[in-house]
Amino acid sequence: MEFLLLVIAILLGIVCAILSSRVADSKGWEASGWFIAGLLLGPIALLAVVGLPDKKLRQYVRALALKLDAIDVELPHIEIAAAQESIEFTSDATVEDKEADYQKLRSLLDPKLLELINEKNTEITPKNIVLRNHIGSILVNAKSVVNGSTKTWRIVYQKQL
Repeated sequence: MEFLLLVIAILLGIVCAILSSRVADSKGWEASGWFIAGLLLGPIALLAVVGLPDKKLRQYVRALALKLDAIDVELPHIEIAAAQESIEFTSDATVEDKEADYQKLRSLLDPKLLELINEKNTEITPKNIVLRNHIGSILVNAKSVVNGSTKTWRIVYQKQL
């Protein structure tokens, strides 16, 4: 009889360990730690892991809210002057070198602003350069005006942080 109770307790511990680790993993928590907790604590660990917040769902909802501009990401407080006086630079309009124009624009910007720019969200066209952060908000917008053989780039918008 005692042997049967011991076997039932071990099987219950193993079942709780497996269930605890699967629930924890589905919620974005460390599965191996919850497996051990389930093995040692049984149903108590299973109840505890069920009560944990869902990290994956929280990340998904936050990403969705950021994408829909429902919330704003908290950026570090950096004092960057807006482009009150027009920042301009010129390039040769006869040569289509978007990369050189882009690098020249970057060289004129504050290094603290450059840290926030996500290269994947950067748009470079012959008439426009748009630099965005990781959630897609525009940080810098530069437009070009062609005057003969000279192309003048003017920063028309620079986010003030």
